[in-house]
Amino acid sequence: MKSVSFSAILLALLLIFSGETMMKSVEGVGGLCEKAVHGRGCKEAECMSGCKALFGKVAMGLWFFFRTPSDTCLCRYPC
Repeated sequence: MKSVSFSAILLALLLIFSGETMMKSVEGVGGLCEKAVHGRGCKEAECMSGCKALFGKVAMGLWFFFRTPSDTCLCRYPC
């Protein structure tokens, strides 16, 4: 019985502290916004350069060739 209660307490402490660490890392990173900018015929290189031109050097362009509309470019950038 003692080993079961000890294990339960240890598990509860691990869950509490791991959740706290995750929250701190999320708050430290900051938020990312995303916006679909191109559609219907853009190329992968155009997606990356277009996102950097619109939202700055730290923006990333994610090119999805299988989404509707086809060839969708999604920009992710700091909010």
